[in-house]
Amino acid sequence: MLTALENAHIKILLAGITLPPNYGQEYIQQFEQVFRGLAQKHHTAFVPMIYKNLVNVPGTIQPDGVHPTAKGSEIIARMLMPVLVPLLRKSRD
Repeated sequence: MLTALENAHIKILLAGITLPPNYGQEYIQQFEQVFRGLAQKHHTAFVPMIYKNLVNVPGTIQPDGVHPTAKGSEIIARMLMPVLVPLLRKSRD
């Protein structure tokens, strides 16, 4: 997918995520490395963990324990904007 986007000259912002602790530290590290490796290989803008600013903030994760609420989505959007805006500017040049 990333190669196809690159070939189409589409700017990419890769946003990573992690797994719950019950997956085990070694597996979690390997999972997270996939995102880092892809960002390096494809020279993309990269945010390692989109939920980083949601940790321990009440009302940011839905009862399923996985998906953000509207409040959580706003926090994620504010975190992504500083990385996304420069990509949008570059695409206009």
